[in-house]
Amino acid sequence: MLFSIIIPAYNAEKTIKKCLDSVMKQDFSDFEVIVINDCSIDKTEQIVGQYKVRQVLLERNSGPAAARNRGIKEAKGEIVIFIDSDVAFKGNYALKRLAEVFKKKPEIDGVIMIKDKTPLNDGLTPLFWAYYKYYLWNQPGEFQSSFTTERSAVKKNIFERVGYFDEKYKKADVEDFEFGYRLNKAGFKIYITREIKVLHHFETFKQSIKKTLKRSWQWIRLFLKRKKFDPVYSTKERGVKTLIGALVLPLFILSFFAPLVFYFLILIFFIYVFYSFGFYVFLFKEKKVYLIPSFVFLDLLFCFLTALGAGLSVLGYMFKK
Repeated sequence: MLFSIIIPAYNAEKTIKKCLDSVMKQDFSDFEVIVINDCSIDKTEQIVGQYKVRQVLLERNSGPAAARNRGIKEAKGEIVIFIDSDVAFKGNYALKRLAEVFKKKPEIDGVIMIKDKTPLNDGLTPLFWAYYKYYLWNQPGEFQSSFTTERSAVKKNIFERVGYFDEKYKKADVEDFEFGYRLNKAGFKIYITREIKVLHHFETFKQSIKKTLKRSWQWIRLFLKRKKFDPVYSTKERGVKTLIGALVLPLFILSFFAPLVFYFLILIFFIYVFYSFGFYVFLFKEKKVYLIPSFVFLDLLFCFLTALGAGLSVLGYMFKK
């Protein structure tokens, strides 16, 4: 068997059907589907039971890292595909093209697919994330040093050499980044294919605030150990843009009390625009100019939250040492 598709699911009754429907309509047959039900208390088990897939019921809620590890041990395929329960393949060609990628490029060890710019859910914040992440993953570069378990594939025998996902991460955290950095350190190649896209149920505004703070806290800890940026996604340029963007909203508020700060705010904002220019040109080409003002606000807010989470994490790291 070529592919084992592993889908961790926890209380996924609202999204798992679209996910499984997209898998079952693939124009490819050499695969199995393993859903790891992480002790869901909603109707996930009943919905999954309607499909011809293997459902593994965990005895206690263990988190996505542990769920994926269980799926890997259950897998019979040569290549393990990870997709999340809120992700769906776009079109019926994903698995067929993925097989072609591995065949044409025998030197690669894993593949990351990219998210489409159309979110599965409504709302301004999901739309922002869809366009922003689509833009980021389409930047130049064929290989990535991190990993993402939302939409990826990796040769199964690799886990025997670098180990499994770190189960100390109990939620959907940075366990995939940490695993990817181990792959990179061991010399394995993770290829980015932009021919295969997935649709994603993105975070809402409230969910994004919580996730941004938490992920930045955890990612900066990985960065402090590794001291390297990623070549495509978490790049040095994006880091600079985030730090600059994080200053805009606080300076804007401060300018009401100290008018001279306004001139410094203008300078900082123009630097932010310089580093973000490519994204807004992309929106212009997509004929989404009307979205730019709201996207600027959201981006500046999430820059601030990212810097806040990372800064608090660094302080905690320093005091711990």
